Amino acid sequence: FEKALKKRVKAHLIEKSSNVDILKELREVFNISLTINPEKTRCPKCNNPLIKKNPSSLINSLPEKILKSYNIFFVCTNCGSIYWMGKHFKSMTTILSEIRGDKTSKSYQSKKADS
Repeated sequence: FEKALKKRVKAHLIEKSSNVDILKELREVFNISLTINPEKTRCPKCNNPLIKKNPSSLINSLPEKILKSYNIFFVCTNCGSIYWMGKHFKSMTTILSEIRGDKTSKSYQSKKADS
């Protein structure tokens, strides 16, 4: 932190311990929007772009239960990892929504509508 200040690099020392408190502080100090756009997200394993895929194109890659439960999938263009908006995604969007003070969480539709 002190090295950054000496080099006149914008820096902020975070002394909070919880992830929620850290995110709140980063939002306030750096005016970060704290939103997730899955279509602009990169692969957490290799940092390459993700492309949106239909469930039908992943029939041989995922269990049927997952394919029937979700309608939005993303596949890494490099390592082939497959992601969907399950419990982890919902948990992240809920936490970010609470930090922003949203009345309702705005997130991508993750589960298929019952018909």
